Amino acid sequence: MKRYQETRAALMALLPRARAVLDLYDVGQPLVAQGFTETEILDVLINLTHQKVIELLPGNQLKVLRFSDFGPSGDLDNSA
Repeated sequence: MKRYQETRAALMALLPRARAVLDLYDVGQPLVAQGFTETEILDVLINLTHQKVIELLPGNQLKVLRFSDFGPSGDLDNSA
């Protein structure tokens, strides 16, 4: 689970804290350069979609719906 949290933290650092539409390439390329695999990135993207933090769009884009982060306990903190 630690690797998932590392991947999620790195991905969340790339997302704006406001609603926006981003190209997945602009998110994926820096994460791959940091050593994360495509599978690790996809797992986080799918999980964030289920949590309604992001929405995956046609044309390899994603929409930020809200900003969310893990709290000190490692649980999802939706207050941000």
